[in-house]
Amino acid sequence: MAQIGNSNTPNMGSDARSIDITATEQVETFTVYVIQVTMGECFWTVKHRYSEFHELHEKLVSDKKVEKSALPPKKLIGNTSKSFIQKRKQELAVYLQKLMERYDPLPSHLSRFLEFDIYDVTGVSQALARELYEKGDLILSSGEVCEMTPMQLFAITERLKLPLPTCVTGDARNDLGHIMDFLAQLKYLRIVGSHNMLGTSNRKVDELQFDISPFKNLIHLQIDICDLKMIFGLESLKKTLQTLCVHKSAKSVKDILLPSVKDWSAPENTVNDGCTTAYVPAWKCITTADFSRNDLPTIDETVVCLLNLF
Repeated sequence: MAQIGNSNTPNMGSDARSIDITATEQVETFTVYVIQVTMGECFWTVKHRYSEFHELHEKLVSDKKVEKSALPPKKLIGNTSKSFIQKRKQELAVYLQKLMERYDPLPSHLSRFLEFDIYDVTGVSQALARELYEKGDLILSSGEVCEMTPMQLFAITERLKLPLPTCVTGDARNDLGHIMDFLAQLKYLRIVGSHNMLGTSNRKVDELQFDISPFKNLIHLQIDICDLKMIFGLESLKKTLQTLCVHKSAKSVKDILLPSVKDWSAPENTVNDGCTTAYVPAWKCITTADFSRNDLPTIDETVVCLLNLF
């Protein structure tokens, strides 16, 4: 199974952003600085020790993004005293704040350091674009099931709403077009969610809304541990989908097969919304369906939409 992961990426977006060092932690003989990053309504924390700040700084200096004197210097003696740690905490916070104010998009090394490629909409989509630029053709030709997360699909959905060009960093590898081309060609997909928070952020994985209509050629789809009410565009897959597996995600068959219909009338595949009666295309291509491990008290009448299973 091909699993799409994270990559080094810069950030760009319209949300207000801020950064601060909110705490320190003593781990064995060194101090860890707890950084809180905020992008609009989303926030997350990242932990780094001074040596990692120094490593980041050297990369930024090498790329001519910052002056060498901008980072608070090392101190070999007395670097564990409370007063020194507090002073350094404040200085490192100012260092990060100045970088955030100066750059939009952020330099790639800084974006990775702050984990924008895990938590931020634009960061995640650019990380995915870069990975698909490098490995997309291999994934498509392998014929394996490609595994994606709700956060990745949420990031794509939200990124498409932003009034930004498809590439905002000047690096063609991060172009959103790589994602859209890949989604349009992909045939085998598994979406793996959870009921947990996303890492250290305030995002809850099963509350992330996303649209799967950009997938134009899917023939196999498996959805695990997602809230189907957060997934849009499922019915757009009717023309191609042959295998549909949904686990730990649904409370009724209707939630899976007719998520956009309020009231179902089984005869002749019509639906009644209380005002008018409309034709609902059946899932004519599906030959395999697995809805096990869901909380389904009954198998409702919408199952007749799976014409090839009866």
